[in-house]
Amino acid sequence: MRRLDNNDDLIDFPCSDDWLDYYHERGLTPRRSNRPSREAELLEAIKRQNEKILELLTILANNMANSWGDNNGNYTQRVSRWF
Repeated sequence: MRRLDNNDDLIDFPCSDDWLDYYHERGLTPRRSNRPSREAELLEAIKRQNEKILELLTILANNMANSWGDNNGNYTQRVSRWF
């Protein structure tokens, strides 16, 4: 697909910021919306979710180890090294 220079603009109709950014990413217009990118916000949300998942998996692994391990806690020590 041919990339357009700054004087070319195939979008000659009003559209929302979402569509304007979509068309810009595909090279149909040099214009962008003035709103900031949500990428950093989404990455931060994913990071928080991953941390919560890791926390829950650690709790689960420790609970499993405590219920299956021997009296010396040997299995617990092996499980805790996974995380």
